[in-house]
Amino acid sequence: MKDWSVGMMLAPRGGESYFERTLSSVKEAGWEDLTVFAEPESPPVLNQTVVKRPSKLGNWLNFRESLIDMYSEDSEKKYYMLIEDDVVFSKNVRQFLDIALWPSNTGVCSIYSPSHYETFERVGWNNHSGTTMWGAVTMIFSNKSLQCFINHYNNIEWNSDQNCDNAVGRWCERTEQNAYFFSPSLVQHVGVKSSLGDKRYHRRRYSSLFVGEDFDCTKLLYGDGNDKFE
Repeated sequence: MKDWSVGMMLAPRGGESYFERTLSSVKEAGWEDLTVFAEPESPPVLNQTVVKRPSKLGNWLNFRESLIDMYSEDSEKKYYMLIEDDVVFSKNVRQFLDIALWPSNTGVCSIYSPSHYETFERVGWNNHSGTTMWGAVTMIFSNKSLQCFINHYNNIEWNSDQNCDNAVGRWCERTEQNAYFFSPSLVQHVGVKSSLGDKRYHRRRYSSLFVGEDFDCTKLLYGDGNDKFE
């Protein structure tokens, strides 16, 4: 755990809550400790470090402030991963990532690939180009790239009504860094209702090639199980 800082954004959804399932899944994936960044009126969180926002920030500002808080808490971590509160992981993802990270010239990595990204040609890390980005459900920054991201948005305004994934895509383009998505998806987005209240893109809010919660990601290190995705 010494190399990782993990945070989870928690927001009220007005319906079924998945965050307890997400917390359990994160631990199954290999991360025991994380900090929850909770918007007002979020469900109560027990036995976990919680940062309660005094007023509603919204998707983008909570994303940015959570990353700033994580870096301020410990600026010596190797990786910083911020997740949403309605995701599940495959098993041993952390063990896999400890070996499989980090592609060259990378701004950010995601182990979640939404359905319309799964035209990637190979199993592994695939570079996504363009400012329009989907899937901020699990974003991973290196220490260096997170410093760059924080400094960038300290000096440039971003419409607070915009999604954080597009903010990351715009940052990658402006700083000429790559965004890598892993295919097949090692994370599934289980929440149907968006905390943003946007109903237009539900079909893009899940991965049709998720390996499953019972899949052991360490098999990918040795080529085992790759035939499952061909």
